[in-house]
Parts: sequence; structure tokens; C-alpha cells
Amino acid sequence: RSAYNMPMCYEMRGILSMESVGRSFESLLERHEILRTTIVTIDGEPRQQVHRSEGYGFEVEYEDLRSFPDREKIAGQVISTRSSELFDLEKGPLFRCILLQMEAERTLFLLVLHHIIADGWSIEVFFNDLIKLYTAYEKGEENPLQPLRIQYKDYAAWTNGELSGEQSNIHRDYWLNQFKEKIDPIRLPFYQAEREPRNGSN
Repeated sequence: RSAYNMPMCYEMRGILSMESVGRSFESLLERHEILRTTIVTIDGEPRQQVHRSEGYGFEVEYEDLRSFPDREKIAGQVISTRSSELFDLEKGPLFRCILLQMEAERTLFLLVLHHIIADGWSIEVFFNDLIKLYTAYEKGEENPLQPLRIQYKDYAAWTNGELSGEQSNIHRDYWLNQFKEKIDPIRLPFYQAEREPRNGSN
């Protein structure tokens, strides 16, 4: 369902290096397993399958629209279509990037991710890493990011452990103890709009 798509589009000013963009995404794929993940069904249950970054099939797409007089309209159509295009959870990739060259120093950057691999917080991490990588590669420097100690699947496994067995009982008992006494209601201020007079009457 396209409702699970997370599209975002940015206008970028200046000369964009496709080589540095490509290298940046290669580094992102290597760094974050979730970006090269697909979802398969095993015994009726969904499972994460992590692929090697080499040969995964992700490519930054590029369209040069500078020669089209109606390029703004074309760009709008591309953005609308690609933002709602469905992902294949079993085949992947589960995100796409399209660069639309509007002018020599103006590019539209469309990024669409499936919600199963990203949320609001992780999007910020994604762009922070992307900017650092692109900046370094444009300067001729090496990857400035330190390897990650854990991946998202490690966090998910830890969370499941906390929510099951003895650990779950510890968390439950803690919160039941915190709220065992009667809790006073929170009284929040509110604004009540005045009702409009009916039929012109006061």
C-alpha cells in the first residue's frame, strides 16, 4: 500500500556531483543493514533478510529536464507518480532516490522510503550521514563515519527480550508499583470558542 510510503522532496542549489552522490549512497548501504533489507515470509511469519550491498540492485536515478519548457509540470508528475509507486517487500530495494535536474545549479532530490525500514527519527540519521559523506567525498576525503557497533536488528532483538519472560515481569511490576496509589487528574486549560449567532440574532 502506498500509505506506507514516506516521500520527501528537497530543492538543492549548486552544482551536484553525481559521482559523490553515488559513492555516498554506496557507503550508506554498507553502513546501514536496514537499507539493504527485504521482508520474506517463513512459516507464515515475516522475517528480515539482509543482503550484501554489492549487487543489491539499488541505483540513484537521474533525469535531466533542463531542455523541457514545461519541466516544472513534468517534475511534479514524476514526483507524484514515484512517491506513490509500490515497493515489493520481498524483492526490494525498499527505498528509491530520484534526482531531477531542473537547471544547471538547481536539482530536485526525491527520496521515498517504505515505512517498514524507516521512521521520523531514522530519517534524520539518514540525512546526517548522507551530508557528511557527500561533503567528505567532494573534498577528496575518505569516509568520515565510524562503523556502527550495532544494527537495527540488534536493537529489535533486545527490545523483544525486554518484553518477554522475566524482564517483562520486572517492567510490569515497576509500573504497577508506580501507579498503585490514586492519581490526581491533570487539569489542563482549554479555550472555548464563542458560538456564532444564528439567523442574525444576538
